[in-house]
Amino acid sequence: MRDETRTRGWFLRDPRCRKWIVQCAACGLFGRKPEAPASVPKYRFEEMFPILKLDELGVCQHCREPSSASADE
Repeated sequence: MRDETRTRGWFLRDPRCRKWIVQCAACGLFGRKPEAPASVPKYRFEEMFPILKLDELGVCQHCREPSSASADE
């Protein structure tokens, strides 16, 4: 079904894709695990879910880094 619209919701509902999708616990950003296999339906998957590395707490690198706003205080 190449003509089926593949939205973020479609990927989140598809079990072949969902197990490779991660979400930052702090900001809610979605991404994919770097080790996602070739069997994942790739059409638009890689552009909708960029590689997102999480730490042991499930937080992305952007949220781990101190923001410049809090450094100025």
